[in-house]
Amino acid sequence: MNTDAQHHSNSPTLHGELQLHSWATNEYVLTERERQQARLVLRDIDETLSSLDQRIEQLLIERESVARRRARVHIALAPHKRLPTEIIGQIFACAVDGDPVEFPIKQSQLFWVLRQVCSRWRQVALNDPRIWNAISIDGFRLKGRELLNIASFITTVIPRTGLLSLAFRHRDGEDFLTVVKKIVHPVLHRVKELKVNIPASALPDLFALPHDSLYNLQSLYLHVTNPERPLDAGFARRPTTSIFFRGAANLRALELHAWESDRLQGVLLALPIQWNQLTSLVMTELRPLQVVNVQSVLTRCFSLEKLHVKFAYRASNPTGLAGDDAHLRLPYLRQVELEGMILHPHSLTDIGLPWKQLTVLRVEELSGTNRHRIHVPLDECVNVERLVLVENKSIALPSGPLQLPRLKHLATDQIAMMAGLVAPALMTLSITSGTLEFPAKILSDIVQHSHCLLSEFTYCGIKARPEGADDSEIANFLSHQHAMKAFHVNDLVLDPFDLQPIIKGELLPQLSSLTCGMPTEALEEFVNVLDVHARTWHAGKAKRSMLLKNITLHVEDVGLDCAEAARIRLQKLNEEFGTSWGLCENDW
Repeated sequence: MNTDAQHHSNSPTLHGELQLHSWATNEYVLTERERQQARLVLRDIDETLSSLDQRIEQLLIERESVARRRARVHIALAPHKRLPTEIIGQIFACAVDGDPVEFPIKQSQLFWVLRQVCSRWRQVALNDPRIWNAISIDGFRLKGRELLNIASFITTVIPRTGLLSLAFRHRDGEDFLTVVKKIVHPVLHRVKELKVNIPASALPDLFALPHDSLYNLQSLYLHVTNPERPLDAGFARRPTTSIFFRGAANLRALELHAWESDRLQGVLLALPIQWNQLTSLVMTELRPLQVVNVQSVLTRCFSLEKLHVKFAYRASNPTGLAGDDAHLRLPYLRQVELEGMILHPHSLTDIGLPWKQLTVLRVEELSGTNRHRIHVPLDECVNVERLVLVENKSIALPSGPLQLPRLKHLATDQIAMMAGLVAPALMTLSITSGTLEFPAKILSDIVQHSHCLLSEFTYCGIKARPEGADDSEIANFLSHQHAMKAFHVNDLVLDPFDLQPIIKGELLPQLSSLTCGMPTEALEEFVNVLDVHARTWHAGKAKRSMLLKNITLHVEDVGLDCAEAARIRLQKLNEEFGTSWGLCENDW
């Protein structure tokens, strides 16, 4: 044995460590010599622990450094780092989906969340013009310094080139002109769409914008709130107002709205707008807005293509008759939307609209006074292709057969009044009714007289088939529809027996989407029919070329045991055959 080994074997520390197992017991009392040996052992252990702590601390520092290096390399290898800037920009464009960015920005907005992926994504979000070329500032939620701070941010993200869309709401009493100068003035020459919701007191500031920068303005939305103080009667004739509209030489779309003000209606309609260059005009919430007012405006709108009017009148000034000029020269007008309250029954026929050249007509929430029924000259609309007649309290349709040879799309709650309709080009039909029973006879007569082939039919009405309903009329209506692809009658309860020809393809052979009501007690039987049909189709024995994949059954209570069992079975069939069959609780 060498000297070092012998010395180590004779070390008191080693002897002490060998005796530790006996020293640690409570029954053993150490001698003075053993206590000295124990202190030597403790000193060596403390030195060893201190050395180990230092090594551990150094290793932790090294580990943290290596971990940071690993994180940087991991980030460099992350999938999103390989995406080109153009793809990331497209992701943000899809997140915005063409909608304007609203200020103050909602933290939950998808594009605002995605910008937090990394610093590169944040830079792409801030620099992509597709995100910031349409912005909306809500001055009702912002004021004072907060509004100016957001204005400073907007000026940094607005694209340096390209056309812009700007919208802002502003409260009365705030420094409107300051915000306009900070945001709008520098980019006014690139604004194509301007939407403002402002108090009347801010109108002079709006029309004081530099007119030589308005040449790209194509659309103006002007919503004026009730003024705190009356406007100057000569406001519309001020030189700055005239210059503003002369500068907007490319203005084509105009929307005028005013909230609860008799005076604003006259002021807005008296504005020196280049009416003859407008192709789209919307006038709503102008009170009063009567037929004679609309007619006086339309006489100046030679180029008009689209018109939306909401009529209103005041009992104190009930004049609503059209003027002497009963024919308006509107050679390009094709789309008309009418709503509101009209005093005289024949106002629409007397207004002089070129009904024969319209292709789209929407009459919604139109009503008369003193129980008068408003006459709608549908018999003149021989070129209309899309017709909407809904939620009208009192309208009168032409008596006798209604010939609409080019009508393709009809949505109405007046189907009983249109029993004599002849529309050979009709493709989609949507009926809503809160009181009318399912109009099987009327529908059957319309399709037989028209010889039309519907591709989509929708009915929303009463919850159940009435007592004594003639099933043959429903079958007669459906038997002529060989091209129908969607049949949605969720408010009509159909018997499984009636549906079997549809499921088998004997009726509506091209149908791909079905929605209907179903008695809860008949669910099990119908699911059995679907099960057999799916397996027959899968085995290649079915007559129809395509399985009816989309079926939604409306039942009174999906929480019932039988409905829950049917839902589970339908879910299993969906997984097995790739269908989309399901239950939905009806709002009966």
